[in-house]
Amino acid sequence: MSDDFDEVVKELEELMASVKGQDVGQKRFQMFEILRFVIKKQFEFSDRKLPPTENRLEELKDLNGYMYKLAQEFLTSSSTLEKERKLEKITGHFIKRPPE
Repeated sequence: MSDDFDEVVKELEELMASVKGQDVGQKRFQMFEILRFVIKKQFEFSDRKLPPTENRLEELKDLNGYMYKLAQEFLTSSSTLEKERKLEKITGHFIKRPPE
């Protein structure tokens, strides 16, 4: 898993570095796609089947409660700056605490 996880971390860092620009809509879309990527990888590395989109957050709650909380805060925030901060916390948590 180490090599696979290292590759995912590298890809995640590249995705985070690409979130730039003045177009707020594009920036928010990129951040949402990164959130989806992290959640997907959380399930994959935990050897759990990726649930359907409509159940994904609820099942994330059982898998990783802290990431669930951060994802909820990201999704409900109206501030782009706050979304950036939450996404940094989400990715930082994922990188520091690899799924088992």
